[in-house]
Amino acid sequence: MINKKTLEVLAKKFKGRMFSPANEEDIISAEAAVGSLPNILKDFYKITNGFEFDSFRVLPVFDNKSIKSTWDSINRANSADDTKFSLNKELLNRFVIFAEIGALHCAFMDKNDETIWFEDDEDYNQTDLHLEEFITLALKDSYL
Repeated sequence: MINKKTLEVLAKKFKGRMFSPANEEDIISAEAAVGSLPNILKDFYKITNGFEFDSFRVLPVFDNKSIKSTWDSINRANSADDTKFSLNKELLNRFVIFAEIGALHCAFMDKNDETIWFEDDEDYNQTDLHLEEFITLALKDSYL
């Protein structure tokens, strides 16, 4: 479960940016584009349609009323034709890219078990963090 208050505290502490919640239609549209989203991500988008701090960014769902601010969305990041990240189509079937963690690296979540993975220069790495912990750690790393 993602906690709105925790996200607000993190945004204030790290001078991050939260956004208006995504509407249900945009979440449904994102699922039509990328496949079923893990429940934790849907809950996140109902609180804030993305989160930004420095080189760390939880990608928004695309909103055709806010094209400029949602262009680099999970919809685009998970399109084999449009993504700037290195996951191939087979991996995109299993995972959903949900965050940019700097220098064309991404974080992605297993659509079935909600485990969080990230890429670095060498490989893909699985974490044992839930979404709130991952965001907190990414913000701390970006802040240093």
